Amino acid sequence: MQTKNTFSWIREEITRSISVSLMIYIITWASISSAYPIFAQQNYENPREATGRIVCANCHLASKPVDIEVPQAVLPDTVFEAVVKTPYDMQLKQVLANDPATNKDVHFLKYPIYVGGNRGRGQIYPDGSKSNNTVYNATAGGIISKILRKEKGG
Repeated sequence: MQTKNTFSWIREEITRSISVSLMIYIITWASISSAYPIFAQQNYENPREATGRIVCANCHLASKPVDIEVPQAVLPDTVFEAVVKTPYDMQLKQVLANDPATNKDVHFLKYPIYVGGNRGRGQIYPDGSKSNNTVYNATAGGIISKILRKEKGG
């Protein structure tokens, strides 16, 4: 009698542990993401490149302008200054914080700012519309019938 209760208890525990582990596996199992644009789906099997960068960055990073001023030449072992300007609408109002002079519990922090400017590759979407990155248009219309090589390989 005692042995029968022990075996039934062991069987219940094994069944319970298998069902719990199966539920954990089902809950944590991640499916493949297909929620990136159709243009990227047609050209990329995975939404991330080998470097970890999202492939949408190849087309969409050039939508905001960034102005940067750097020296024309820099000598070795010298420190130079780069000025980055982000154009914005002057009519927008900034969010004001509490005055630190009146409320001593308010503190401001300094954060580093990293800027990357990618101008994209000027692509054409599947529907035929041009991307907003860079638009190159020919100055003259026509058909290229022949390409002549220069003697010096130019």
